[in-house]
Amino acid sequence: MTDITANVIVSMPSQLFTMARSFKAVANGKIYIGKIDTDPVNPENQIQVYVENEDGSHVPVSQPIIINAAGYPVYNGQIAKFVTVQGHSMAVYDAYGAQQFYFPNVLKYDPDRLRQDLALPTGAELVGVQPQGNLSQVIQFVSPEQFGAIGDGTVHPLSERYATLAAAQAVYPFVTSLTQTIDWAACQLAENLNRKVRPIHVAKFKKYHLGDNYLKLGPYSTWIAPPLNDFVWDTGFIRSVPTDYSSYAFGQLCIVRVGDASEFTGDGVTGSNVRNITFKGFQLRWDVARHTPSKGVGTICLHMNNAMKMNLDVCLYGGEFAAFGYSCWGTQGSIKIDSCHKGIYWDAVSKTPEKSTEGGSTTSHNIELQIDHTIFPVYLRNCNYAKFHGWFEGALTSMAHYDYTNETAMGITLDSCDGVIFDMGVEAWQGALLNCIGSVEAEFSFAMLPSEILPSGLGTQGVAYRVRSLMSATDETAIPNADRSLSYVNGYSTVTIKHWQPVVNPWPTDGTTKYVTSVDTTSKVTFQDCGVNLGGAPALGGGDARLKLAPANYANIEAIGGMYIERYLKPSSSYDYAGRSVSVHNSWQGAKIAADGTVTITAPANFKIVDFTAMVGVSTNAQPSGVGIKSRSDASIVLQTTANASYGINYKLWVKPTL
Repeated sequence: MTDITANVIVSMPSQLFTMARSFKAVANGKIYIGKIDTDPVNPENQIQVYVENEDGSHVPVSQPIIINAAGYPVYNGQIAKFVTVQGHSMAVYDAYGAQQFYFPNVLKYDPDRLRQDLALPTGAELVGVQPQGNLSQVIQFVSPEQFGAIGDGTVHPLSERYATLAAAQAVYPFVTSLTQTIDWAACQLAENLNRKVRPIHVAKFKKYHLGDNYLKLGPYSTWIAPPLNDFVWDTGFIRSVPTDYSSYAFGQLCIVRVGDASEFTGDGVTGSNVRNITFKGFQLRWDVARHTPSKGVGTICLHMNNAMKMNLDVCLYGGEFAAFGYSCWGTQGSIKIDSCHKGIYWDAVSKTPEKSTEGGSTTSHNIELQIDHTIFPVYLRNCNYAKFHGWFEGALTSMAHYDYTNETAMGITLDSCDGVIFDMGVEAWQGALLNCIGSVEAEFSFAMLPSEILPSGLGTQGVAYRVRSLMSATDETAIPNADRSLSYVNGYSTVTIKHWQPVVNPWPTDGTTKYVTSVDTTSKVTFQDCGVNLGGAPALGGGDARLKLAPANYANIEAIGGMYIERYLKPSSSYDYAGRSVSVHNSWQGAKIAADGTVTITAPANFKIVDFTAMVGVSTNAQPSGVGIKSRSDASIVLQTTANASYGINYKLWVKPTL
């Protein structure tokens, strides 16, 4: 038996094999089957013919096929069904050897030709769909596999498929070496040919190894895979860290990079910005173990460059920089980051080895952030009206990529930003949360699980240390070595912090005092609905030396609502916090009048008097009750009365911190 796919029945166009000029059967005639448009009598032109049995099996037979007296083709004397696998020519001869018929192409349009037409890029146009139209109008996307991608997560050099570079360049004109990977070449070709034309869809669990190249995106690039639910490595792009990483130009050691505006023309380019990129459902992964030190390596997962209106759903793993960018605007979507040294790093202003001019801005973002085990989760410089929500967690000195002797993990670092809002959860964080270093107007909500503390012995380097070092510039994001704090508000900044609940309980007694915040004389921080619990009786800064509210500038700290925090902005339990850094006596105080009729009212330590109410205590209207100010200072007021030493005064002070 022969295993074939029977496509064509060997038969006359009419039901019986009859004579050409009569209805008589071609008794004892012969049938010859050959290639289309050839003479099938010639054995060189003949094709294989099969008998199809009742069970569907096929038996090859020799030619010619015999016609019985009734006009039916027979095999071993039995009427049989004859088939071929392809279109064919047919010649019918009678018993005397005279040709009765010749058909150069029995089908005219055979299955093989249909198969070929369907296999063409235009083949989908031949398949109809309901309610109308064709398949090409329904399938409006391509996949990297259509351009040769493999997507199994391993390196497949072009040499596996092409013997010469010229052969590879015939398919992928931009490749320069057979060591470059098939996945990179295929993905880049898919990008180049479909940008501004159609989306590129990627199936779940496809992993493209880019070798030593990055995927370059341009205006209207659209890459879509199923949504990311977790940090699991199942779909995306991967690269290995080269051993000679220091030889790469800064900004080029990327997995995916948005190209420079100068590389593109037409729609989607505005000034230096490249617009309207969609990149969703992908992990961009450096092939390293979790917590592998990356500080100073220069690896970037996603180089956003100057992307405008980028729509993201990405997970970024293992790089020194997770999402690096300059004047990127209008980013929306979800960004997950795991095991990077720096997470969001969008400095629109500063020079870098690839950015020769200073200046720029980044603005109008609306992003969900999920940042795990990353030492510096967010850095923004000159960012305006943007919203971020999500969480960051996991900066522990036990992690190899935390260079804690030289740096302090910093959750959010802002410089020259306004209208920026963060709503973030925090957990397992051995570092500081916030560093506002210059003219920041922002709002933060921190839901922090107090399981970890700010350890002693951490370094002072900030998030920008690496890039500033490359430019021989000062790291302005560094923090002071003294007065270590969980938050820093400096440089004419106005900041509101909500729902934060730092508590003193887990902090060890190690001889050093840490602070909830450090605020300079030019700035203002407002704690709104915060449950700051520093223990002890009410006293300025708190009574526990392990964790205090601030080292100085308490007059620049405001509290609105919340539990406990007002206790650490007033002198003692004799005062109520009135707001705007002012406290007032919560009951009338008494002071005895001296023999000369004077009374001295003194401010509590580290406070100054901003107002007071005082009057002489009397029992009848005949008693003297006049009172005036004899002398005054921030620390005390001397009152002069008309009463003698047998009398006293009642007073209340309004005081403000001087510390």
